[in-house]
Amino acid sequence: MKKLILYILILLSTCISAQEISDIEILDLEDGLNERVVNRIARDRFGFFYLFYNNCIQRYDGSELESVYVPEREGILLKDINKVRQDSEGNLVANFKYSDDQLLIAASQLTSEYKNREYPKTQVDINENSEKWILRGQDTIVASKGRFWYYKNGRKKIIDNKASNNNYKCNILSKDNYGNIIAVFGYYPNESNSVFVLTSADKVLDYSTILSHNPNVKDIYCDNINEKWMVGTFNGLSIISFKKPGLETFHNLLNIKSSQFGYIVMGVSADGPDVIFADENYGIRRITDEGKVELIFEDDETNFFNNNKVIYNPYHGNYHSIFGYTDETTALFTFDTLYTDLKRSIIPFSVQNFLIINEDKLLLVGYDRRQPDEKLSGIAMIWDIDEDKGSIIIENVPYVKCVEFVDDKIWLGTINGIYIYNNTYQLVDHILIHPANPYVRSIKAIGSNMAVGMNGEGLYTIDRESQEILYHLDKTKFLSDDIIAGIESEGNNLWVSTFNGVNIINGTGDIIAKIMGPDGMSHREMNTGAISKDHLGNIYVGTLNGLTKMNSEEILKWTSSQGLHLNRAFSYIDGKRKIIDLEENRIVIEANFDSLELSLNFPNYIETIFDTPLNNILLNDRSARRFSQDGKCLIILPSDLNKNGTIKLGNSNNQYNQVVRFDLNKNYTGILILILFWLTVAGALIAFFYRRRVKIVESEKEEKIQINKKIAELELSALQTQMNPHFIFNALGALQYFMQTEKKEEADDFLTDFALLMRKILESSKSKYITLKEEYEILDLYLKLEKTRFGDLFNFDWHIKDDVDLELSIPPMILQPFIENAIIHGINNLKDRKGQLDIYLEQNDQSIEYTIKDNGVGRKQAASMRNKKHIP
Repeated sequence: MKKLILYILILLSTCISAQEISDIEILDLEDGLNERVVNRIARDRFGFFYLFYNNCIQRYDGSELESVYVPEREGILLKDINKVRQDSEGNLVANFKYSDDQLLIAASQLTSEYKNREYPKTQVDINENSEKWILRGQDTIVASKGRFWYYKNGRKKIIDNKASNNNYKCNILSKDNYGNIIAVFGYYPNESNSVFVLTSADKVLDYSTILSHNPNVKDIYCDNINEKWMVGTFNGLSIISFKKPGLETFHNLLNIKSSQFGYIVMGVSADGPDVIFADENYGIRRITDEGKVELIFEDDETNFFNNNKVIYNPYHGNYHSIFGYTDETTALFTFDTLYTDLKRSIIPFSVQNFLIINEDKLLLVGYDRRQPDEKLSGIAMIWDIDEDKGSIIIENVPYVKCVEFVDDKIWLGTINGIYIYNNTYQLVDHILIHPANPYVRSIKAIGSNMAVGMNGEGLYTIDRESQEILYHLDKTKFLSDDIIAGIESEGNNLWVSTFNGVNIINGTGDIIAKIMGPDGMSHREMNTGAISKDHLGNIYVGTLNGLTKMNSEEILKWTSSQGLHLNRAFSYIDGKRKIIDLEENRIVIEANFDSLELSLNFPNYIETIFDTPLNNILLNDRSARRFSQDGKCLIILPSDLNKNGTIKLGNSNNQYNQVVRFDLNKNYTGILILILFWLTVAGALIAFFYRRRVKIVESEKEEKIQINKKIAELELSALQTQMNPHFIFNALGALQYFMQTEKKEEADDFLTDFALLMRKILESSKSKYITLKEEYEILDLYLKLEKTRFGDLFNFDWHIKDDVDLELSIPPMILQPFIENAIIHGINNLKDRKGQLDIYLEQNDQSIEYTIKDNGVGRKQAASMRNKKHIP
């Protein structure tokens, strides 16, 4: 695959705006194209691209090209396809110029078939040789003479005439997924001169820069005009990436490949009055209010070589920077914000990083180049700003790469883990986060946590107090690279720069966005420690080719162009793996499966080894968190299936999504065995808890308070783990009745609910507390079974107030005995009316209040009848 990287700043044209191309990928015959001329491009509902040539069709997923079978039909040529659209089911339908036939390609398929042509409802009276039309919502938009028009009631109304040219013919007209319309104009059909976009807000933008690469355009497809365009030409396929909104670059060389160096920015400070950054080779620079780069101290020819870190000192209102003065020493510069006063101090070791301790002192860390053993070369020094001298406080530690000062403690990131010192510079702890590769490259205090960037092992976030690892991200968990260059925070998010792009991570450890080289970064590789945030929340990173500014608000609005398609699936039952047949309309799986493993395809304009699309996957509209060990498959548990046996898969912006329906192949023998097993387990649990209760009561008689406490716990445990045995046997009797009377559906429903109830009861018995929601689900199942068993003798309703927090925890099964009592002793004795049971749930400041109401016979009458009647 050929690759051409362009960084072109386009001058404003007669229209409102221009765009900057950040990357161009070119596919030609040697890359797998069947033909050189790409006439049409379309995308199906799964995100697969289809390329239409003169004599064949290919499907493209971002890396692989596969041929689509097209049956022969007399008098029909593929080169005569003049329009391809997506139908209501997401399949592709191609129309021919000279035929009433249509070619249908089912979504994601490599076959096609002919069908009768369906004409669109709206017909526009236009001259197709010079103008074209397209629907946008309820509007019909016409493009001709370099202009856009509304078409209504047989008349055209100009939308914008700033780009008019009476000699322009509209060669191509297409639309993205956000209502933006693309028109390609030219003097001749086979050569284009201008490309204009009519936005959804009816502004006209000039995108003619795409023609600078190849003006012989045949067709254009894009999901979002601000991101990637796929351009079919007479000379292959071009995939053009625009610099995404929210990115701005400074001091970078044009036309630098990802493997090359440009202006290397080693340090940046954005939290002062100016954005100051240091070029590794020479010079300290600032970004002016006009957005230009200005060299400061340009007359000082002897200073500012081998620059490193730059920081702003808010106490003194000045800047500090360091550079390698000699092989064994470092120069520390201090200069004011007017860039008139410059002071130089010599530090007797190689300083790698430094920070401000207080208004009088700096903390400098690094290593002694004269020490041959790197594990003993590390140094930390306190530098007195006013006295212009320093004192070494820590030495004979491993080479120090980074430092953080928090909670009156010094955290040194070294090539052999983290060393923590107290305010008297005594070692209090040594943390080896990854013993096999303990090299710490960056470190940052975030709230009560510490974010630690490793040199090859990704990012760790640990609790500063307990030093417990809260989460770990690396390439297997979708981080763009395992070498961490720098860490910054903005709001609740971490911005982690790496040797391959920047990752945005939310407070729960999910990667919510990535900024990569083709998105418009000045370079894909960031430099260690070269990251800073300004007062507006913009993040600046130094790269191997200049400085990149990132606007967090704009970047978090970026959309994904990745498609979504389930291509393989496996089920696991008792540890055995079984292939699921996805070719049938019904995806049948065993009802007792332990888990499903879904292999997904994410068709995109370009797929690279750095893509980790599972990072953006949604399962039932929530972030998916269970993946296979290699991070390539999604794991589905039985609890993930909705009631109708479906799951919904989607990208983070839901541009492409898929609903997968599974039919559960129920095995009644297996279910009955499972029920008997759980009943056996339930009996064993009841016996176990009973014996435990007796033992505790007998062994702790002398401690009355403890005895009462244990008795209360045992009584509560007994209530939680026991259910009236009559209910179990009568429920099985009801099931037997349904089966004998061949009421299969009733038996199936009853058996399913009964098994689920047994499972939930046993699961809840393992915990001292369950949520109100879980308690509600158990009791609702119980009431449904009792209602069925009693022949619809009563109705029941729940009354849960809106302000009740269903995630609150309570002891399980404390309400069931009261509900059972109301049914058996109250409602069951009714003769003249249908029973009604109402359960109310309210939340007060200090309590949860349940109220059970029934229209039964009352306590006195129930008591008088109790000895006369056997309770079923």
